[in-house]
Amino acid sequence: MSTQHDKQLDHIYQALGAKGRFTVLQIVLLWVGMIPCGFQLLSNVFIGSSVPHRCANITKDEEFLDTYGDSISHSNVTVVYETCSINIVINDTVFDKKNCLFGTYYHLPIESSFVSQFDLVCDSKNLARLTQTLVIIGQAFGAMLGSILSDRFGRKPVIVGTHIGLLVSGLVIAYSPNIIVFSASKFMVGAFQQGALTSIANIMLELMRIKDRRLSAALGGLFWASGVIVLDIIAYILRSQSWRTIQLVLSLGTIPTFVEIFLLKESLRWLLVNGKKAEASAYVVTAARMNGTTQKKVSEVLRLLATIDTRINTERQDENDGQTTDSGSKVGLKTSDKMSYLDLFRIPRLLLNTLILWIGWFTVTLGFFSIYLSSTTLSGDRHLNFFLTALMEVPSNIFFYFGLNRYGRKNVIIFIFLVMSVGLVGSGIFRSFEQTSLNSGLSLGFNMIAMAGASGGFGILFFYTPEIFPTNIRTQALGMCSMIGRSGGMLAPFTALLSEKAKWGPGLLIGCLACVVVALSWFLPETNGRELPQTLDDVLSWFKTNKEKKQMDCQDSLLKRNQGNEENKNDNTIV
Repeated sequence: MSTQHDKQLDHIYQALGAKGRFTVLQIVLLWVGMIPCGFQLLSNVFIGSSVPHRCANITKDEEFLDTYGDSISHSNVTVVYETCSINIVINDTVFDKKNCLFGTYYHLPIESSFVSQFDLVCDSKNLARLTQTLVIIGQAFGAMLGSILSDRFGRKPVIVGTHIGLLVSGLVIAYSPNIIVFSASKFMVGAFQQGALTSIANIMLELMRIKDRRLSAALGGLFWASGVIVLDIIAYILRSQSWRTIQLVLSLGTIPTFVEIFLLKESLRWLLVNGKKAEASAYVVTAARMNGTTQKKVSEVLRLLATIDTRINTERQDENDGQTTDSGSKVGLKTSDKMSYLDLFRIPRLLLNTLILWIGWFTVTLGFFSIYLSSTTLSGDRHLNFFLTALMEVPSNIFFYFGLNRYGRKNVIIFIFLVMSVGLVGSGIFRSFEQTSLNSGLSLGFNMIAMAGASGGFGILFFYTPEIFPTNIRTQALGMCSMIGRSGGMLAPFTALLSEKAKWGPGLLIGCLACVVVALSWFLPETNGRELPQTLDDVLSWFKTNKEKKQMDCQDSLLKRNQGNEENKNDNTIV
């Protein structure tokens, strides 16, 4: 569709009741669908928490020392069972160290965490971190495949299908007999979660009028935050239960989303772009009936809808019959119908936009997951720390609503990433100091500031990325950016290794990356007040400078003058 068609769609939404019961119902359904996405993504924080442990001693110390024979005397010898080693201490000096020969003793019930359930400690501790990385790898896979399927078959089938997949894979995790099944299911959870999230983000954006698009960003962020807060509440209520029980309850939280099968409607924009005339008409009739629209307005809307559909078909036919160059290739992409994700690399301007967004997505994902995964390791109650961290997602989304149109997308990106940078660096500095009540409080405070920035970064990128790509590669572009960003999430669980060497290290690293994003954002287009681009020409027109426009005008004037001179010359010849 062209930009003009996009404006006409705004008229359709307005005539049907842009804020009527139909739109409200669709938004509520998308909210219900977003909540379990947060459950499954961050469940490891509670079902995979660290459990205090030490090497087990199933024999008497004397019997163990007998294995050394005459090499040591039992006098002044002590056997110390450390976290991951058995130390033989003679006169306060470590004589020998051995691995946990008799297994591991946990100070909490073994079912309290999958870490203790599958014995993922000491030499196997990185396997516990790897399970969260597998979730992110699954997200990358789901972002790419889910977005392609969403553009090909529609938003609704992908949303419904991925929610069913979330339920099944979540239940498999709850009943996993070993770490292999558990890890494989974690990968599937990530794939389904991101497939659902990208499609929900796009259908919510496409549901809004031009002037209401900022609302989709604010609502999307608030919906996500509400899901994360509910996750913490559920984990707190079930804190005395096994990790399997917590995972089971979180998985069953996907069941309410099945109402989408009956009540969620496909994106009207997607239906029109893909020639689904009958479905588009049914969409209008359903919306009109729910909103109480008069029959006269319905008839007008259906006539306008038929006009848009006819023009789209004409443009598609013009594209099929388009001119070619001497080499037989198309002169240019006049519509987005035939575009694919490969065009993101073939067209220089799209490539530049894509690369900058990749860096932004990588940085914000690395920061976001590092903050959440480390929040429960801060001093104080882990549930309270997680709750306060999650709560900071709310103000950033309120800022979205009031700031996006007033200050512009690029200025919001700059501000948000600077906030994340300051918060991460500050939190890292105070965590490296002696943990007094003051330093612990300041560390938590800066961590909350960092989360406000990271959450805002996610929100603005989810909102801004679809705004700068044409319709038929919009979801694919969002999916690819999200996929690249997941590489940052894959590394997030292992920032703890850097923190063990220098507690300020992760914050400084991610904070510097955020500053790089701030610098690169100047090269991105400002989309404030612009319609969603439907064609490649819509995107490229944003980058035509005043000088280029003047040159084009001069060329047109020169061409007209030459044509006039030629006509005069012909007239003189005739005379």
